[in-house]
Amino acid sequence: MHEYHAVESLVRQLLKKAESNKAKSISRVRLALGELSDFTEDSIQLYFKELAEGTILKNADVFIKRIKVKLRCKECGISFDKNKDIECPSCKSMDLVVESGSGFYIVDMELET
Repeated sequence: MHEYHAVESLVRQLLKKAESNKAKSISRVRLALGELSDFTEDSIQLYFKELAEGTILKNADVFIKRIKVKLRCKECGISFDKNKDIECPSCKSMDLVVESGSGFYIVDMELET
């Protein structure tokens, strides 16, 4: 159910942006979904379609791009793609910060005015 609320929030953002641009419809929406997210693309598509019904989003094509996990080592400062061991490939530290790959957000949308 957490996915539903996240998609609902996203749909509200899209509609608000479209309204401020006086759009008649939204034809395409591109979303980013981090690999660390436990959301599924199928659920996002399903909820999006349900929430878009009766709005200017109803015919929008939705594309979801998976974002790889990028980590930064707090010890030596290097950035790297997540590996199986989840440790810094340079200094072997496990004191890491996620730089990307954990979010769910709008990349862009195509409006028809």
